Amino acid sequence: MAGRASSDELRHAEKCLDLVRHFGGVVEAPKAPEVRPVAPSELETRERLLYEVVALSCVTETLSAALLGALVERARDSLTKSVLHSILRDEVVHSRLGWAFLAEEHARGARDCVSERLAPMLSSTLSDELFDGPTEVNDVDRALAGFGSLERMERQRVVRETLQAVVFPGLERFGIDTSRGRAWLFEKVP
Repeated sequence: MAGRASSDELRHAEKCLDLVRHFGGVVEAPKAPEVRPVAPSELETRERLLYEVVALSCVTETLSAALLGALVERARDSLTKSVLHSILRDEVVHSRLGWAFLAEEHARGARDCVSERLAPMLSSTLSDELFDGPTEVNDVDRALAGFGSLERMERQRVVRETLQAVVFPGLERFGIDTSRGRAWLFEKVP
């Protein structure tokens, strides 16, 4: 499943390049993706793996699925809607992979390596652009709505609701204390 997820991400990039071409953009040769560790180096090998799976699948892919769902609902361009829907289906599978791995590790008695690092994990997952800057909808936001873009306030709403209703309760189910992550979110989006 992990190998297929990796292939899916490369296919997603190609589909996004197709959208750029569809809208008249020029596509340069793609650069090789930079692969770097996500987990803190002081963790043991198994803990680093768990941390990375939680960060990349349970958090990032779950948020991606929620944001893509909102984008699909609003898509007005048929190719955009088709591409977003295709990527959404894959992101749901990728998210489930992470939650299944977390469940298995929890059942094995894995030590919690996420709780104290949840706020930095969220901070590195969600860019400051989501939280900083103007919140008013401008002409560019209006023009891009329906073509694969959400206004900042809508992105904030989807992220906040997904963290509160899905990610935090999911992590808590497996013994991860989310208080630091909840405090981080409240600080960013009171």
